[in-house]
Amino acid sequence: MGKINSSRFTFSQDIMRILEDYREEVTEAVTKTVPTVARDATKKLKNESPKRTGEYAKHWKYTVNKGRLSTGATIYGDAPTFRMAHLLENGHANRGGGRTAPVVHIYPVMEWAYDEVSNRTMRELEKIT
Repeated sequence: MGKINSSRFTFSQDIMRILEDYREEVTEAVTKTVPTVARDATKKLKNESPKRTGEYAKHWKYTVNKGRLSTGATIYGDAPTFRMAHLLENGHANRGGGRTAPVVHIYPVMEWAYDEVSNRTMRELEKIT
């Protein structure tokens, strides 16, 4: 069996070039998708948050964090109501004893957002190919 001349064998270099091109396409698709899903998830949280006075629901905000190879988003409750999120989502002890029932509203939106980023990114990639 003869030796393979590595200067002529470029298969691995071709594969690496294809993967590099695909990485750029995926990065572009995610960069396009994440901010829109974050905006939609924030709107969804505002709509699904418990409303006694409406003040709690008004304070949902989001920020988009862009890196060189990644894009992420953070959805958070802004002041002065940010402390209420944990208490409402999980329930809490009452002053006179007993507990309040949890009002689960953050977790379903979080699951929806994770799925939606994946679905929208796949749709963007299907448009490219």
